[in-house]
Amino acid sequence: MLTVTAGDAVTLVFPILVNGEYATPDAGTVTYSLRDNLGALISAQTDVALSNVGTDAFVNIDASYNTKVLKTELRTAILKFFVNGYPYQITQAYRIADWLNITASPDDVRTLFAFSRTELPDEAIDFYESYLILDNQLGGTVLSDALSSGTIKAKYANDALAYRAAFDLLPSAPLRALRKEAVGTSSYERFSHVDFDDLHDKIVGLLEEAILNITGITPTYPTMLVKGNRMDVIGGPYGALMVPRPYA
Repeated sequence: MLTVTAGDAVTLVFPILVNGEYATPDAGTVTYSLRDNLGALISAQTDVALSNVGTDAFVNIDASYNTKVLKTELRTAILKFFVNGYPYQITQAYRIADWLNITASPDDVRTLFAFSRTELPDEAIDFYESYLILDNQLGGTVLSDALSSGTIKAKYANDALAYRAAFDLLPSAPLRALRKEAVGTSSYERFSHVDFDDLHDKIVGLLEEAILNITGITPTYPTMLVKGNRMDVIGGPYGALMVPRPYA
């Protein structure tokens, strides 16, 4: 999910797609509305008309609508339009949160999988979700303190976020991995099938080590042992999270 820093404006891009194909909306039919954290319409942002819309609609949300009271809040933009007289609607949600003071990057996650940007684009990696999960599991201000410590713990905390983001992507990883990819006149092919069971275990091990380096406690981070349709969960002091492995 897109994360917008509280108090910042944002421009949302809506591809005008009808049955998976780009389309040009009927003139004068494109409007958008914005809903707040409770799902209520924001009066000044209801049925706002957009003009000169091609195959993409650009919705500019002013900073004043992106303030928050809670730790995180949700905003949902709804785009409505007609194509050849038929009505359509596209919804796009985003999260409002404080600035996430991290150095972990999408490239750190891609490196763990040896994926290209085509296989794992930036927008598929949700660091803020990883932060929320780890922050909840570690409790208190352990994670935020590590990130702002100015010590080696800051590195371990950023590593943990990258490993956690990779962990959350494991279920979809087999579907993302391309055996062969061509770019222009060049192409590459993987030498062998990726062992995602082994990769799972390595990522869990790296995450356990990072948490140990942050907290001094061996976490026995949740490890999924899947045989056929059976899934055993080994939990630790930070709780267990069941994520089936489709590649088992």
